[in-house]
Amino acid sequence: METKIEGMKVPYEVRVSEEASRPRIDHKLGNFTVVLPEEAEENSEDLLVKKKDWVLKKRKEFLRFKRKIPDRNLEEGGKISLLGDKKEITIEKRRSNKVSDKVYLAEHLVNRTSLEDQLEKLLREECRRIVEERVEKYSDQVSEEYDRVFIRDQETRWGSCSSRGNLNFNWRLILGPEHVLEYVVVHELVHLEEQNHNEKFWSRVREIYPNYKKSNRWLSENSSKLVFSKEKLDAFSS
Repeated sequence: METKIEGMKVPYEVRVSEEASRPRIDHKLGNFTVVLPEEAEENSEDLLVKKKDWVLKKRKEFLRFKRKIPDRNLEEGGKISLLGDKKEITIEKRRSNKVSDKVYLAEHLVNRTSLEDQLEKLLREECRRIVEERVEKYSDQVSEEYDRVFIRDQETRWGSCSSRGNLNFNWRLILGPEHVLEYVVVHELVHLEEQNHNEKFWSRVREIYPNYKKSNRWLSENSSKLVFSKEKLDAFSS
């Protein structure tokens, strides 16, 4: 569904929840969900208009974010930045995909699915390899042991640490600078010791990765550069 508020298109959906005690609006990646309690009498569009200042602010923030997404040349001969190093995409007759001086994609695999699909699969694998290396590099500096490492396609999170000691990382970190990926690895390893973002947590991060503020700031200001494609973002936000 979609409505207009002060001339701006606002996509939204309505969800009725048994657990909701009062109407609310949730926001994620430019879309809004109006959550209504059962038997609620409030009109969803009226609620959006009532909260229009917040709704329009979030919508404008998302549109600014979307405009900053890089236009990637995801085709043969195009280049993609991996950990700050631009590599040319090449398709050739080979058994498997590989990242070295270039991004090499196997012709028969590209023909079977698509270039973008094979590129994403390869970058996920490469991200796993690099993340596991960095986890091993820093894990001996924390007192608690991790269990397993997972590479995921999380919508808005770059990493997480479960109560079972599993470490989760967003594969799109490989599209950013190397220092950012390393910082996220350290960040999640420290969560094995301290779950909350309190003074003790940040003190431990600083001990292990002294220049962490630079990386944290880069993520805050440049997360749009880690979007693989605008089409991918649209799939998330639909």
